[in-house]
Parts: sequence; structure tokens; C-alpha cells
Amino acid sequence: MACISSQDIVFLRSDRGFVRTARANEKKVALGKTSFSLEGAIGKPYGTTFEIDRSRLVPTVNESSSSTLLEGFESGIDNKDIYDDGQAQRLNRDEITALKQEGASAKEIVEQLMENSSTFKERTEYSQAKYIKRKLIRHRPRVTIVRPSTRLVCEMCWTRSPSKSLYMRVDTLAQMLTIANVHSGCNVMLVESCQGLLTGAVLERLGGCGRLIQITHNEIVVRPALDALHLSDDVRKVLMDIQLKELDKFGGKLEAGVTVDVIKGSNETCEEHCIEGVRDEKAREVDDQEILGRKRRKLTFEEKAAKRKARTEHIETVNRILMEQKMDSLIVASKYHPWPIVSSLLDYIAPSRQIVIYSQHQEPLVECYSNLRSTGCVVNWKLSDTWFRHYQVLPQRTHPMVNMSATGGYILSATTVASSQACSV
Repeated sequence: MACISSQDIVFLRSDRGFVRTARANEKKVALGKTSFSLEGAIGKPYGTTFEIDRSRLVPTVNESSSSTLLEGFESGIDNKDIYDDGQAQRLNRDEITALKQEGASAKEIVEQLMENSSTFKERTEYSQAKYIKRKLIRHRPRVTIVRPSTRLVCEMCWTRSPSKSLYMRVDTLAQMLTIANVHSGCNVMLVESCQGLLTGAVLERLGGCGRLIQITHNEIVVRPALDALHLSDDVRKVLMDIQLKELDKFGGKLEAGVTVDVIKGSNETCEEHCIEGVRDEKAREVDDQEILGRKRRKLTFEEKAAKRKARTEHIETVNRILMEQKMDSLIVASKYHPWPIVSSLLDYIAPSRQIVIYSQHQEPLVECYSNLRSTGCVVNWKLSDTWFRHYQVLPQRTHPMVNMSATGGYILSATTVASSQACSV
């Protein structure tokens, strides 16, 4: 079993549902309202659950559960006569704090709370179990350390700042990868504004075999979600990025301003459909740091020439790959209106391949649906939304969770076809 080393990037998941990433050698990590050191986790196997004891991680040995704590306690028939007026608990905050300072364990504190609650014996057995579980989470904070994965990165983006990942849920991400038929050895063209979430998910599925060409809008690409996955160099080597204006279709055959018009026009359409068209604050911060860095140290003429030459060779390589090897799928999840982007990239997709477009709003995809049908380049059009719900599965109390997200966005998919004439888009 793999163990945690000091240089690993790990994911921390608390009992309260908080998820974050950290490096194992960090001296202080904050998770929710609790801060602690990860020093005690080094050398332990992945998947180990730790209790947070005085800002230190201690592996969980004897785990207390509601069934063990309920032994010897009576239970009521129903909870109809119980009112939460805040007067049922005889222990106050100072007394609970004193118990913690004396070194009392979480089990002992919860037992004291049960005995000093005037309504605990009147609760039903299920209500008592929920009460114990809630108190254990509060007085025995625990954290589980696991390996980075696409699912955890998606959950972290969803819980912390869903707008930066276009409100993409994990079930939506899984459907997009499945519909696009992303697998080891295929060539994928990607346009995304999800902080690198889709980029990391595709790279993880490719496993270092195949090709991922990401079409970007800006020169500087920010991918914090991709960095959180901590993929190896062998897996990331298949990633190549190129700006939309650097494609031969625009840079060689048309004026460079056409690309700017495409982005500008798509941005105007986005505003009509209430799609966020501003750049991410993180990207601005990186741009500012890049500018400040250039002010601190000016590049020499030779360095600038070498940098331009390397970029030119990279652009030529990507364009040659696009012309010689048609892409196996096109995935678009952009903050801009998708149709100008999709219409610009259709020629690079091989016949009988998948196009997958995601948007958090339905209206842009309806327009794409209509335009794709009129081109005659695709068949099997399908516009759908994703529905996802958590279920509690316990003995005699299996039921869906009450709180859930309204929608996970919308997905438009289609299959390209070969045509004797070029598609007019």
C-alpha cells in the first residue's frame, strides 16, 4: 500500500464535507475552522483517517459509533413532543471547554452531553443516532487523507467556488468524458474555461498516450485544477496549447482581426444569455505578476528572439498535427458563446467523431443545436440536462437527501459525418 511522503500533494476530506488540497510537508493547514499540521501523516498509508488533537494528526484506532454509545439508553416512540428551545442541555460552553482541557476524549464528552440532555431519552433511536453523529463530528474533528483524483478536484471546485468551474458537477464531467469517448490513444481538441478541470480529467484518461490540443483565448493559461491533480510529466507531455488566432485557418488564410471579431462577437452574445464574459481574477493576478516580472528584469534581445522562435516552432508543430491527424473528439466548455468557437473548429474533427458542448445555460446550446443542424456536417444531435441526487442508504431509513443542486448544466452532443462538399459554417 502506498504511503504518504513529504513531497506529495494530497487531498484532505473532513467529516463536515470540506475538501482541499495541500502538500504533505506543510506546517499549518486550515480545513474549515480547524487548523493543524500534516507532519503526523507522513509515512502513513493513503486513506488513513486522523483525529485532530491539539493541532496534531493522530491516527484513529478505536472508532466510537452511535451503536456503542447507545448501549444502556432508552429511546422514545416519536419526537412530536420535543421542542428545540435551547434549554434541553444542562452543560454550558465553559463546562465543555473545561472537559476538553482536562483531556477528556470525544466519546466521554458526548456521553456527558447525552446524560445531561433532558430530551435525549425521549428521542427515537434514529434521532439519537443522528444526535450522536452530529456531536462526534463537532467534538472529534477528523480528516481523511487520500490521493488526488478528478472526482475530488471536481468536488473541491464545486464546494469552494463553483462559478470558476462554470458550475460543473462531477456527474456532468463524467457524462462529457463518456460521450466524447475519451480513452487512451485518442486525439482530443479541448476549449475550456474551468480552471483546468477538464484538461486534467482528459489527461488522466489519456494516461500519456494520444494527444490533447487545448485551444485558448489568452496567452497565459491558468490551470489550478490541473496542478492540484499532480499528474506526472509522462502524462502531461501529450498536452499542447495554442491560441485560436494562431491556427492556420485564421493566421494564414484570413486576417488576424477575424479571430478578435469572433471572440468579441461571442462575448456580446454571451451577455445576451447572461453568461459571464469577464476574465477570472486569478488570470488577472497572474498577468499582473508576469508584467511585474518583466519590469524587474528586462529580457535581452537574444532571449526575446529565442522565445519567439520557440513559440513559432510550437505553433507550426500544432498546426501540422491538426492538418495531418484529424481529431477524434471536440469538447467545449467555455465562458464565451460556444457557436463561434465550434464553427471555427469543425474542420479539424474527423468523420464519425463526437462533439460535446457544455454550458450552464440552455439558450446558447439551443442556438448551437439549430446552427449545427443547418450545416449538414453532424447527425445525432442531442441536447440534455443532467440530474443528480444523493441518497442516504441505512437500515430501514433509506431516502434521498433533501438538499440538492437544481441543475448541473446542459450538454449538447453530436456526431460528425463525411461530406462531399465542405461544410459551410
